[in-house]
Amino acid sequence: MKKYLVLILCALLPAFALAQSPAPQARPDVEELLTAMKIEKKINLIMDQMHASMKAMMGNMAKQNGLSDKDAAKVAAMQDKVMALMQAEMTMEKMRSIFSEIYAETFTPEETKGLTEFYKSPAGQAFIEKEPQLIQKMMPKMQEMMMGLMPKIQEIAKEQMSEKSEAPAPKP
Repeated sequence: MKKYLVLILCALLPAFALAQSPAPQARPDVEELLTAMKIEKKINLIMDQMHASMKAMMGNMAKQNGLSDKDAAKVAAMQDKVMALMQAEMTMEKMRSIFSEIYAETFTPEETKGLTEFYKSPAGQAFIEKEPQLIQKMMPKMQEMMMGLMPKIQEIAKEQMSEKSEAPAPKP
């Protein structure tokens, strides 16, 4: 059960750490781009997909590793609490600030202008509207790939743990 808790925490810590970053000064061109991209909708979609993906992955792992119903329920309850914490801390304001910072660091004002024009165009709006469908179609494929990797990941973890236990104790 502890390894499932560690896996969940490892998966969530990078996103949670990002949400704690202080907000830099916003660039108006980037703010216009984020609005054109309907970033709030995208953030909500990401959070919903992440929660669904975690639930599915943990359910599959519980089945594969023969967790008792009681332990599986504990993992699910903990997962729900972690997601509730993330949703409380990773507010739309904080997430938009993070996106704004990253886009400002990544794109020049000229590139931002071009992207904004694209997202305001009919093709850009079609992309925004169809992106959830793309993500929905990709998620099962990504989950399938991750579940296929789990035996290899578990083997690596076992090897690492056995190497540590076989190492001689350091001398004082």
